[in-house]
Amino acid sequence: MSKTLTDNGFPPLSSFRLMVPPLQLVSAALLQIVKQGAVMYFGLLAEFITSVLETAPELLTDTERVQLVIGLRAKAVLQLCCNDTFANQQAFQLHLSYITNQDKETFNPEVKASVTNFQRLVHTLVEDQCQKDNFYQNIFPTLFGPKYDSALQALMKKFLFNLQELLPVPNFEQTSLWLSLSPSILKECVDLMNQPKPLKHLFSITNTMGTKFLKLLLPLVMIASFPACYINYQTWKSTKVMQSSKLNPHLTHKIGRQITD
Repeated sequence: MSKTLTDNGFPPLSSFRLMVPPLQLVSAALLQIVKQGAVMYFGLLAEFITSVLETAPELLTDTERVQLVIGLRAKAVLQLCCNDTFANQQAFQLHLSYITNQDKETFNPEVKASVTNFQRLVHTLVEDQCQKDNFYQNIFPTLFGPKYDSALQALMKKFLFNLQELLPVPNFEQTSLWLSLSPSILKECVDLMNQPKPLKHLFSITNTMGTKFLKLLLPLVMIASFPACYINYQTWKSTKVMQSSKLNPHLTHKIGRQITD
């Protein structure tokens, strides 16, 4: 049994690829990233969403696109800024540069105001340790906490649902017809039979633990294997705290409200 699992104790991604369509596998991984708040992947998420929307802009409204992409990058910037060592300065600058560029690319006054407010907030966090401590202890958990995360998840679900609707999985007959019209692709599919190990792993796990266990493991496999999946698919209430803070109430409230409203 141990031979059928990876070092993390999960079935290998190659086995799940036999059972889950590639787009569905990537989509589920993307949603798990947002649900689990894995900010180290938020840059990849934002790039993926932006790339898809360049080709299919109808998947989200312009407002939803800005809320989702900037929302992901803003959360990543604030998490990185929370780290005193700034271990990933390059990622911090990339996220911040993208958010700043939105001020030049949009005519929406609310977006422009939010970008300006966010820049001021980040500058304050970097330059003033006292204000930074106050922000992360008293403001961040409320303004950028569960409500903010839930709003990001809702936007991500809408994006992925619309993507699935745009590219539905073909049924068996449709797939067979396409292969009959493309001998070269048919040959590549046949060549997969020379790699039986992933299929054997899948059968072994199913026979040993049952399909219910397999379904429970699937989200964990996808979050652990997200980079591979990606590459293969090429309201603020505590006024007392705000009154004691030098941070502009409009500045902090505006940023979070753009996402949660």
